[in-house]
Parts: sequence; C-alpha cells; structure tokens
Amino acid sequence: MCEALRELFADELEEREVVGIQKGIEQGIVESILELLNEIGDIPTHLKETIFNQSNSAILKSWLKIAARANSIEGFTNEIQKSPQ
Repeated sequence: MCEALRELFADELEEREVVGIQKGIEQGIVESILELLNEIGDIPTHLKETIFNQSNSAILKSWLKIAARANSIEGFTNEIQKSPQ
C-alpha cells in the first residue's frame, strides 16, 4: 500500500522536494551575503530584512557578487538599489 501511495503522490512529492532544495539554496546565499557583510560592518536591521525577504535566486546571486566586492555596508546598499529587482 505504501508503494501505491508513493506512486499516487509522486509528482507532488517531487515538486515539494524541488521547492525545498531551491529554498535551501536561497537560504545559503542569504547566509553568505550576511557573512560577507558582517566582515565590513554592522548590518542595519532594515537591510537584513531586505536580504531575508528576497526570494529571487538570480537577484540573490547578484547581491552575493556585490557583497563580495563591497568595501562598506553603504556601498553594498547603494549597489543593490541600482540593480534590477
């Protein structure tokens, strides 16, 4: 019976797995951005919220690159405001 249920819900389970993996990737990118920014200064709460609330992987990847090059929190903030969202 378990196998029959697994087959019945296979598509839904696969979709949930894909979504879970994507969310994990996004969370990893967010954590990497915050880690890089912590190296250059204190991150204001509003900026942390902006980063945590972003769910577009392409934008997060772009922000990660900006964070890697940033010399200041203000510089990072200015650059992400210029980038497409």
